[in-house]
Amino acid sequence: MHLISTAEKPHPDKPGVHPYEQVLCLIVRNGEPLLRQWNCEHQVWDTEDGDDFFCHASEVSHWVPVSEILATAAAPAPDEHATPTVSPCACLGPMYGEPHCFCEMQRKGLPLNTAARAAEDARSAAQLAQVDWGALRPPASTMTALQKLKWAILVRAAQLMDMPPPAYPCANADELYEALVIAELHWDAKNEVRSSGVDTQLPHEWSRNYDSKAVAMAFPDGSWVGWTYWYGGGKHGDPDALAWMDTAYDVQCHERLEQVTVREFRLP
Repeated sequence: MHLISTAEKPHPDKPGVHPYEQVLCLIVRNGEPLLRQWNCEHQVWDTEDGDDFFCHASEVSHWVPVSEILATAAAPAPDEHATPTVSPCACLGPMYGEPHCFCEMQRKGLPLNTAARAAEDARSAAQLAQVDWGALRPPASTMTALQKLKWAILVRAAQLMDMPPPAYPCANADELYEALVIAELHWDAKNEVRSSGVDTQLPHEWSRNYDSKAVAMAFPDGSWVGWTYWYGGGKHGDPDALAWMDTAYDVQCHERLEQVTVREFRLP
């Protein structure tokens, strides 16, 4: 099993079987392995059951489809005497000893082999329980907050130029970033990283001429780096020109899931 870095590929591909699709994956977010569904339509990560939004693609450092984890399991021996069937849809075909694919079973109103499906779910759960989750965590980095931001800019610049990104942790982030600046290829990537932080509500720098707020970004080892995001300034303002990287700092992030009730009202 190979964990895919979001710097290499930001998310799974849409299988293209159904109009609305989700892909169950093992993801690493803030250094923690989780089972989550990739929502192919909304391009976000949903909860494990696929019912609610969980996080944006940029907040995940690594991922791998669960189907790849389970691919190492031995497949059942084919029945040499079974009559091959052709599925009119784009499914994989009959499964769990059923005479037709899931779509045809549903269309014809035939009962599903619930016992075989439950056994397969139990087998998959047992295999996932044997995964060494701790080994999936990326190695801890000794990079400074400033070096991590430089790495993030290098990664975004590489994506914009369709080039392979630098690895993380990056021992020569300073040298690579300096070369990027000398070539004047850093401007777009730097501004995108500057504007991509999550609002932390932490104390921050302020100015009478600009608005500001404290933001932070997650990195593959689970660490977070914060900085002051400057914006506004009126018609002649130029918040992009204000220094923000040199004052970057490490922050800690503790997450918890909360259930929220949302009410929508309509006139009859």
